[in-house]
Amino acid sequence: MDAKFSIYLIIGLFVLGCNKPLQNEQEAILATVKNNNHLLVDEVVQEISQYQLSPDDSVKFINNYVTDWIKTQLLMYEIEKELSPQDLNVQKELEEYRQKLLIHRYKSKKTQNISDSLITKNESIDYYNNNKKSFVLRSPIVKVEYLIFPSGIEIPQNVYRSLSHNNKNQNTEEFIYSYARKFDNFNSQWIYFESILRNTNFNINDMAQFLRRENIVEFSHNNERHIIIIKKYMLSGEQSPFEFVENRIKNLLINNKKIDFLREIKDSLYNNTLKYNNFEAFNQ
Repeated sequence: MDAKFSIYLIIGLFVLGCNKPLQNEQEAILATVKNNNHLLVDEVVQEISQYQLSPDDSVKFINNYVTDWIKTQLLMYEIEKELSPQDLNVQKELEEYRQKLLIHRYKSKKTQNISDSLITKNESIDYYNNNKKSFVLRSPIVKVEYLIFPSGIEIPQNVYRSLSHNNKNQNTEEFIYSYARKFDNFNSQWIYFESILRNTNFNINDMAQFLRRENIVEFSHNNERHIIIIKKYMLSGEQSPFEFVENRIKNLLINNKKIDFLREIKDSLYNNTLKYNNFEAFNQ
């Protein structure tokens, strides 16, 4: 059976259940309110046909839809009684919103092909060097290796010594491979130290002092042994390394290119209009 026909049939049964006659399918009225607005069957069909509902769910959907529609219309009836003609006139706001919406869609379409592939490494480096004050660290960053061992695993002294001195040998690598439940070096990238500790129960009052003093973090969490080996660190107030902010710089440069491109379009349209005298500005 055609899905839309089924929906009309369900609505027909719904209306009959309300003891109201069903006229022409599309023109049949499901509800009406004081402001003489009508809810037509076809409106509900268009709405409900977006979903694949069982007959029982369809009846519930129709009932809720009709009830919500009636409540909205009753509210609008009160609003139209209470507000002045000036307050009810929203044409200007609607037109401004329409323009903003269309401009946003136009900009998105026009700039969709401007991607980070258009940004060269040299452009990013130049921007970084010319705007270093914008790339000062707000919080310490680290390069780490994060290991998690089951609580019952004893770590041999020579392996622990190797880890704490940041000097892994073959035995250490084999032990990690065999017994660690998790090993993550975050692709050897810089990462905020606080983001690593966020979901743990390990608290540090003074991160700068801790990083200067320690090169390994060890604690128990969820009945497991966590070991974080700090390979490198940089502190708040220091200059961010280029690699840490490279993606951020790319996004800034992409946004700048989009702004420049759209400005060129607006200027071109304006200049062409001036050239062919296609507008009048009475205040100039």
